Amino acid sequence: MKKIAFFNRKGGTGKTTSVVNLSATFEKHRRKKILIVDCDSQTTATEYLLTYTPDRKGYSLKDVIEDNIPVKDVIERVYKNTPGGLDERDLYVIPSALDIDVMELDDYKAVSKVLEPLESEYDYCFFDLPPHLNGVALSALIASDFVIVPAMADTDSLAGFNYLMDHISQIREQGLNTHLEILGILFNNVIHQRAVQKMILASARENMEDLVFNHSIKAGSIVEQARFTGTPLPYYTGSNPIVTQYEDLSKEIEKKIMMKEMRKNG
Repeated sequence: MKKIAFFNRKGGTGKTTSVVNLSATFEKHRRKKILIVDCDSQTTATEYLLTYTPDRKGYSLKDVIEDNIPVKDVIERVYKNTPGGLDERDLYVIPSALDIDVMELDDYKAVSKVLEPLESEYDYCFFDLPPHLNGVALSALIASDFVIVPAMADTDSLAGFNYLMDHISQIREQGLNTHLEILGILFNNVIHQRAVQKMILASARENMEDLVFNHSIKAGSIVEQARFTGTPLPYYTGSNPIVTQYEDLSKEIEKKIMMKEMRKNG
């Protein structure tokens, strides 16, 4: 199971939107079994993905860590609402809780230990992290293989990038996770007609080179429409340029992971 954390210290950069729509893309178009771990006290990914889930269990990641509830009793399956009824997807969620920020961790390997019995059951695990490093978010980074940094094409979205790089360096240097690295910066909600956004994208690609994904996600009201219905975009529509962009991005993610693993293995 490949584990990817979505993190940016700035809020409003599309972290949850990226997690939700990429997860659905990998499940629908790449035929992968996906687990999402919601580490944000806003619980946005939880509420989005479990809109149609019948008989919600009501447990969260906090219950697994604090109360030793078996993780398989906490995981919820995602459903798509169709005219014929609810359609099960190969997409699963460990929900978050409103008070997850105040949870104190004695063991920063806690999230790694939660995921141990699931390693062979899923292809990918995506962490939706808050824009600050609470204990659970730090534990999720320690459990991760890679970090994706969602960003907007503005002057502020990457302001905390050095902060993130410092945290990754500290995690590696302290031996908590020696292989953690940035997979890429993902630009969301891009309006290519705006000259300043084109300049920001061009500058980022020139100065950060392969740290920036080749594929970005353009702005579109259909993303908000899908969110309003509680349906990830790839399940909401199959014929939209943004859906294609997520498909292209999923291929690039898989290719970058493969190339990085080839380099590590010599």
